[in-house]
Amino acid sequence: MATVRGDMLNFTSYISAVPELIVCMTDTLLHLESKDQVRELFSKVFNHLEIPGRFVITFRDLSKELESLDRFIPVKQDDSKIFTCFLEYEPETVKVHDLLYKNVDDQWSLNKSFYRKLRLSPDWVEDSLMATGFGNVSLEVENGVVIAIAKKTRA
Repeated sequence: MATVRGDMLNFTSYISAVPELIVCMTDTLLHLESKDQVRELFSKVFNHLEIPGRFVITFRDLSKELESLDRFIPVKQDDSKIFTCFLEYEPETVKVHDLLYKNVDDQWSLNKSFYRKLRLSPDWVEDSLMATGFGNVSLEVENGVVIAIAKKTRA
């Protein structure tokens, strides 16, 4: 197995056989730029997956807005680091602000950045997978994390 750094929409350039399983885990899907790109990925997965085959996706359900102070999310903290995220909701995306405080030689410094994630609802993902041609889609939501398993049963 090899690790490839690249655009996941080009995954077909790196496969040498017809896969029976394709996975897209831990919010990777949400880093695509648009719903059109998500549909494009679903179509490529469907077209390159064997029959029967499975496509497994996990992502956070960001479709429901957190409010007020709940938009601050503590990520990690130890003696030398405090990492917090702040979520700013936009119509199609969530702007994720990362705030990382580092303590070096008893001096705290702040590193800050932001990026956007798509706001995909579980229903939208299920409908899009079905529209792509997947015959059976199961969804499970646990603590705000969606696990979707789509089965390819026909060409």
